[in-house]
Parts: sequence; C-alpha cells; structure tokens
Amino acid sequence: MRLLALVLAGLWTVLVFSAAVVANLVTLGRLSHRTINLFAPIWGRGVLWLLGVRLTVFGREHLARDHAQVVLLNHASILDMPIIASVCPRNYTALAKAEFKRIPFFAACFRAFGFPFVERGNTEAARRSLAAAGAQVLRHQRSVIIFPEGTRTRDGRLQPFKMGAFHLALATRCPVLPVVVHGAFARSQPGSLKVVPGDVVMQILPPIATVAWTEAELRAQATALHDRFAAALDAGPPA
Repeated sequence: MRLLALVLAGLWTVLVFSAAVVANLVTLGRLSHRTINLFAPIWGRGVLWLLGVRLTVFGREHLARDHAQVVLLNHASILDMPIIASVCPRNYTALAKAEFKRIPFFAACFRAFGFPFVERGNTEAARRSLAAAGAQVLRHQRSVIIFPEGTRTRDGRLQPFKMGAFHLALATRCPVLPVVVHGAFARSQPGSLKVVPGDVVMQILPPIATVAWTEAELRAQATALHDRFAAALDAGPPA
C-alpha cells in the first residue's frame, strides 16, 4: 500500500505540474507569478493526503496577506515542500536547486512557477539568484520561501543557518517569518523514499521586523533566530 501511495503521489505531481506549465504557456507567461498560488495548494494537499500525512497548523494568522515576507523553514525531509505548499502563503516564490535545470520536466515546471534557480556551490551565482528573488519580492510583493540550513538534515538535528536568507531580508526590508515544522523527519528520512503515515505540525511564529537591521549585526540576527528555531524544536509542537 505504501508503494502504491508513492506511485500515486508521483503521478499527482506530474499531473498538477504539467497543468501549471500548460497554464503558463497559454497565458504566455504573463501570469507566472500567480500560477504558484493556484496550483501549489492543490499539489501539496493532494500529496500529503495520498501519503497519509496529517498536517496541523498553528499561527496561520501570521501569514501576511498584504505584503511580502521572507519565510524561513527548517529542512527536515522531502515532505517540506508539499507541507508549505499546502498552506501556500500569499503570492510566494521559492528558490530551486540549479540541478533541476538539467531535468527538462522540472526545469519547465519551476520556470512556470517563476522560481529563481540557485547555484549552491557557487557563491557569486548564489548571490545573483538571491538578487533575482529580491527583485521578484519588490516587483510583485512576493513572499520568498527559503530553507536557511541550505540542505536537508541528515540526523534530524537543526543545522547551522547560511546567511543568504538574511542578506535577502536586509536588502528587501521584508519581515522574516519563522516556520518550525515538527515531525517531518520521522515521516521521511534521508536516503529513503519511504514515507510513514502520521502527524506533522507546522508552527508559524510571529514575524520579525527587519527595518532596523544593519549589515554589522546580520550574523547576530541569524544566530538569534537559529536559537529560536532550536528552542521551538526542543519544546515540541504546541499542545
């Protein structure tokens, strides 16, 4: 049954992503910054339902409806994208790994969604990707979803935060929205496509204003937010 669920989730992904690409082509790309809001929740909720993952959300009121945010999530499993997609902050974008550009289907899908590609191993290219994301934030008031750890945890523990997300917040002056996901690592672990049905909790913390941030204190802000994530994970999900 679990294998069948994985196959169905894969087919669902192909179906929804293909529909997004077609919609983008039909509109000649003019609605690419809105495509994600239409298709992402449909995809995310469908994937979680097919895999037997039950998502509970606390703090949904902190998702902005009238301005952009830099949304930061801990990266625990392959379920993280359908988890955040199912909630779908208003008019958002995300950074896609540059490796996906070499896979024609995913490259077309992420371009339809308007995702900038990021070269994680190339500092200068990564900065250009963040600048592109920042331009989208300011032009369309798009919230940006970033995993500040950079890659998935291998042991379930929170990893150090990279600075790219904080430079983006400083450049755009958008509030930072911390989103702590509990239980995703237990549902799906590195090196395996196996997904264990069960509960996942998303805890959306109050946003952090960045208007008074300075370059000199940026690393201290990153450290403080890392400590806040760690404390929330140690405390466990809200009752």
